[in-house]
Amino acid sequence: MDADHRSILSPRLVVGLAILAFGAILLLDNLNLVEGRLYLDWLLPVAVLALSASCLLQGRRCIGWALVWGVVGALLVANRLGAEIDLHVGRLLGPAILILLGVVLVRRSLGRSSLSDGVVDSGSTVDTFAALAGNEVKSASQEFRGGNAAAFMGGCKIDLRQARTVKPGAVLDVLAFWGGIEIAVPPDWRVNGRVVPLLGAYEDKTHPVPGEAGGELTIRGFAVMGGVDVTN
Repeated sequence: MDADHRSILSPRLVVGLAILAFGAILLLDNLNLVEGRLYLDWLLPVAVLALSASCLLQGRRCIGWALVWGVVGALLVANRLGAEIDLHVGRLLGPAILILLGVVLVRRSLGRSSLSDGVVDSGSTVDTFAALAGNEVKSASQEFRGGNAAAFMGGCKIDLRQARTVKPGAVLDVLAFWGGIEIAVPPDWRVNGRVVPLLGAYEDKTHPVPGEAGGELTIRGFAVMGGVDVTN
């Protein structure tokens, strides 16, 4: 599947739709229009399976998370259908998180010597997703157009200090859900913040650019119980 389709069917979109569905169900339930519990019982399994499918479409870099979310989603669906599976949150998710953290640490130890070196993306866009882990992406593209970044109980660092934007500017869509996204831009860029904080925060620490800017970046999205920070 090409990059455009991977971008459309991103984990960020799945998480965003799940949040919208959760809010809509609560609203309809409060208005006594639907029995919210019946829908909420299936929202989490469906959202987790959709997240698994979305990770699978991102390519090999997300295949591990696709398998993890797929297994969790299948277990949740089986439980909803009446299978006798013990799915107490503490007994299942606790060990699972420890295993995931162990896998991440082992892979990093056997792979690149240091995560701080980052992964250089020479393309005109960036597309990064972090769940229960951290990702660092650098772009030195001289025709940077934007991309997507999502952090779910994890962190993303995007280094654009060596990049240049095309006219009229680049657009970066972000979603920080119980996580954080840090973006570093060149000192001559103008940043337009359109991030909506929901029990979270968006902070622009860049310095105002007098006169004509060397580049322009629009950051739009949501910070849900998380944070998005922009620095030079």
